[in-house]
Amino acid sequence: MKTIQDIQAIQLETLYRVMMLRMAKGYTAEQLNYLIGAPYHFVADVESLIKPPYTGNQLDRITEALGDGNAESFFPLKEDETVVKIAVYKEYERGKIAHTYYQVDENGNEEELFRLLEDEFPD
Repeated sequence: MKTIQDIQAIQLETLYRVMMLRMAKGYTAEQLNYLIGAPYHFVADVESLIKPPYTGNQLDRITEALGDGNAESFFPLKEDETVVKIAVYKEYERGKIAHTYYQVDENGNEEELFRLLEDEFPD
Protein backbone atom coordinates (compact mmCIF):
# COMPACT_ATOMS: atom_id res chain seq x y z
CA MET A 1 0.00 0.00 0.00
CA LYS A 2 1.29 3.47 -0.89
CA THR A 3 0.06 6.85 0.33
CA ILE A 4 1.43 10.26 -0.69
CA GLN A 5 0.61 13.28 1.46
CA ASP A 6 1.90 16.73 2.38
CA ILE A 7 2.74 17.02 6.08
CA GLN A 8 4.68 19.42 8.29
CA ALA A 9 8.15 18.17 9.20
CA ILE A 10 7.35 18.54 12.93
CA GLN A 11 4.26 16.32 12.51
CA LEU A 12 6.31 13.69 10.69
CA GLU A 13 8.88 13.60 13.49
CA THR A 14 6.12 13.34 16.09
CA LEU A 15 4.60 10.44 14.15
CA TYR A 16 8.00 8.74 14.01
CA ARG A 17 8.50 9.11 17.76
CA VAL A 18 5.04 7.68 18.53
CA MET A 19 5.66 4.71 16.21
CA MET A 20 9.06 4.02 17.77
CA LEU A 21 7.64 4.04 21.30
CA ARG A 22 4.63 1.93 20.28
CA MET A 23 6.89 -0.70 18.71
CA ALA A 24 9.42 -0.57 21.57
CA LYS A 25 6.59 -1.29 24.01
CA GLY A 26 5.53 -4.23 21.81
CA TYR A 27 2.10 -2.92 20.77
CA THR A 28 0.52 -3.26 17.35
CA ALA A 29 -1.39 -0.33 15.90
CA GLU A 30 -4.63 -2.22 16.63
CA GLN A 31 -3.67 -2.72 20.27
CA LEU A 32 -2.92 0.98 20.63
CA ASN A 33 -6.35 1.75 19.12
CA TYR A 34 -7.91 -0.26 21.92
CA LEU A 35 -5.78 1.35 24.63
CA ILE A 36 -6.71 4.90 23.57
CA GLY A 37 -10.34 4.13 22.75
CA ALA A 38 -9.95 4.86 19.04
CA PRO A 39 -11.82 3.21 16.17
CA TYR A 40 -10.29 0.18 14.46
CA HIS A 41 -7.54 1.15 11.96
CA PHE A 42 -7.24 4.69 13.39
CA VAL A 43 -3.57 4.43 14.42
CA ALA A 44 -2.62 2.54 11.24
CA ASP A 45 -4.39 5.19 9.15
CA VAL A 46 -2.53 8.02 10.92
CA GLU A 47 0.78 6.18 10.47
CA SER A 48 -0.01 5.70 6.77
CA LEU A 49 -0.97 9.40 6.42
CA ILE A 50 -4.51 8.44 5.43
CA LYS A 51 -5.86 10.35 8.45
CA PRO A 52 -4.55 13.71 9.76
CA PRO A 53 -1.73 13.74 12.34
CA TYR A 54 -2.51 13.16 16.01
CA THR A 55 -4.07 16.00 17.97
CA GLY A 56 -2.75 17.09 21.35
CA ASN A 57 -5.61 15.25 23.08
CA GLN A 58 -4.81 12.05 21.18
CA LEU A 59 -1.12 12.37 22.07
CA ASP A 60 -2.09 12.74 25.73
CA ARG A 61 -4.08 9.48 25.54
CA ILE A 62 -1.21 7.73 23.72
CA THR A 63 1.23 8.95 26.38
CA GLU A 64 -0.97 7.53 29.11
CA ALA A 65 -1.52 4.24 27.27
CA LEU A 66 2.18 3.71 26.57
CA GLY A 67 3.28 4.83 30.02
CA ASP A 68 5.64 7.48 28.68
CA GLY A 69 4.55 10.16 31.14
CA ASN A 70 4.92 13.26 28.95
CA ALA A 71 3.24 13.95 25.58
CA GLU A 72 5.81 16.69 24.94
CA SER A 73 8.47 13.99 24.51
CA PHE A 74 6.86 13.21 21.15
CA PHE A 75 7.66 16.70 19.83
CA PRO A 76 11.08 17.62 18.44
CA LEU A 77 13.11 20.33 20.19
CA LYS A 78 13.19 22.46 17.02
CA GLU A 79 9.82 23.51 15.59
CA ASP A 80 9.97 22.94 11.84
CA GLU A 81 6.75 23.89 10.11
CA THR A 82 8.19 23.21 6.67
CA VAL A 83 5.72 21.22 4.59
CA VAL A 84 7.18 18.12 2.93
CA LYS A 85 5.64 15.64 0.51
CA ILE A 86 5.92 12.15 1.95
CA ALA A 87 5.27 8.77 0.35
CA VAL A 88 4.48 5.97 2.79
CA TYR A 89 4.75 2.33 1.80
CA LYS A 90 3.35 -0.38 4.04
CA GLU A 91 4.36 -3.87 2.94
CA TYR A 92 4.53 -7.34 4.42
CA GLU A 93 7.91 -9.03 4.37
CA ARG A 94 8.43 -12.51 5.86
CA GLY A 95 6.17 -12.09 8.88
CA LYS A 96 7.04 -8.43 9.43
CA ILE A 97 5.34 -5.20 8.51
CA ALA A 98 7.69 -2.72 6.81
CA HIS A 99 6.77 0.96 7.16
CA THR A 100 8.95 2.97 4.76
CA TYR A 101 8.78 6.75 4.51
CA TYR A 102 10.22 8.70 1.57
CA GLN A 103 10.47 12.41 0.92
CA VAL A 104 9.21 13.20 -2.59
CA ASP A 105 10.81 16.08 -4.49
CA GLU A 106 9.18 18.31 -7.11
CA ASN A 107 10.19 15.84 -9.86
CA GLY A 108 8.58 12.90 -8.09
CA ASN A 109 11.89 11.36 -7.02
CA GLU A 110 11.78 9.57 -3.67
CA GLU A 111 14.52 9.68 -1.02
CA GLU A 112 14.16 7.24 1.88
CA LEU A 113 13.87 8.97 5.25
CA PHE A 114 13.32 5.98 7.51
CA ARG A 115 12.09 2.40 7.58
CA LEU A 116 10.58 0.64 10.57
CA LEU A 117 10.03 -3.11 10.76
CA GLU A 118 7.65 -4.65 13.23
CA ASP A 119 6.50 -8.16 13.90
CA GLU A 120 3.06 -8.72 12.46
CA PHE A 121 1.99 -10.47 15.66
CA PRO A 122 4.37 -9.53 18.50
CA ASP A 123 4.68 -11.82 21.51
